[in-house]
Amino acid sequence: MPLKPRKKFRVGIIGLGRMGVKHMKTCLNSSDVSLIAVHDKNIKIENKIGLEYNIKTIREISDFTKNIDIAIIASPTDKHAEIAKILLSNGIHCLVEKPITLYENDAKELISIADDKKVVLASGHSERFNPCVLKLKEIIKGNAKPISIKLTRLNALTNFNYTDDVLLDLMIHDIDLVNFLGISEPFFFKSFYFNQDNNIKEESEIKIVTNDNIELKLHVSRNCKETKREIIINYDSYNIHADLFNKHISKNNISESKDYSLTMNDALEMQLDHFIKKIKGKNNLIASAEEALLALSVINKIRKLFSKKVIKE
Repeated sequence: MPLKPRKKFRVGIIGLGRMGVKHMKTCLNSSDVSLIAVHDKNIKIENKIGLEYNIKTIREISDFTKNIDIAIIASPTDKHAEIAKILLSNGIHCLVEKPITLYENDAKELISIADDKKVVLASGHSERFNPCVLKLKEIIKGNAKPISIKLTRLNALTNFNYTDDVLLDLMIHDIDLVNFLGISEPFFFKSFYFNQDNNIKEESEIKIVTNDNIELKLHVSRNCKETKREIIINYDSYNIHADLFNKHISKNNISESKDYSLTMNDALEMQLDHFIKKIKGKNNLIASAEEALLALSVINKIRKLFSKKVIKE
C-alpha cells in the first residue's frame, strides 16, 4: 500500500462546543491539514472528544505551540483575545471564531502581534462562504447602489445556553456581509433607529441609514418558531431575494421572476481552504482580522445604544 503524503499544516482546535466540533470534523475530512490536538476548558468534554475521535488532548494552551502550525479558536468570545495572544506570539496562524474578540482594543493588539510575527490572523465569518452569498456577490457586482437592504437572521428557539447577545452572535454576520458584498459601508451611518424595549439577549430590530443613503433593516432573534436567513436588496424597479437557509436566489420585478442556480459547498470546508490560501499568500475570501474588527466596532457601537453600561473601547 503506497504511503499517504504528509499533510502540510498541523492544526489544533481550542473550544469543543458546537462550532469547535464542527471545525474538528471539517479538519478530519480535509486532505490539506492534520488535526493534531484539541482542548476544552471542560476536561470531561475534552476527554470524551479525545477518546471518541482518537485525538490527542492538551490541557495547557502554551503547550499547543510545540505541536501545531494553525490554531482554530472556538472558545467563548471573552477568551478569544487571551488564547490568541499566546498562540500568535509563538508564531501560530490563528483562525478565530466570530466575533474576533469582545473589545476592539484587544483585536487591535492581536493584529499588531500577527503583523510582528508575520503570521495570519483571520476570523470565522463563515456566512461569506454560503453559496447564496457567493452567488449574490457575483450577481450584484457592478450594479448601481440599492435603495434598501433587509437582512433577517432568525433562529428557532432552543435550550442552548448562549454566552453572547444576539448582536454579537447573529447580527455581526449581517454587518460583515454588507461589507463583504460591497454594497455599502455600514460603519458610517447618519441615522439609527431601534426599539429600546428589545431585549438583546433574545431579539433586536434596527434600521440604519448609511452615509450613502442606503437603508439597512436588520432583524435578529433566537426566539422563533423556525430558522430563517434572508437578504432582500431593493433597487428602483426590482429586488433580489436571497434565501440563505434554503439556498435559493431570485430576481423579481413587476412582471417576472428569475431564479439562479447555485454551486453547493460546505461553508466550513471552504473557509478552511481559503484560510490556507491566505497563509500561502494567495487570493482568498476569508474575513481578515481588520474586517472582523470593523464588524465588531459597528456591533459594539449598536450595543452601547441598547445599554447604559459603558462598553470598554
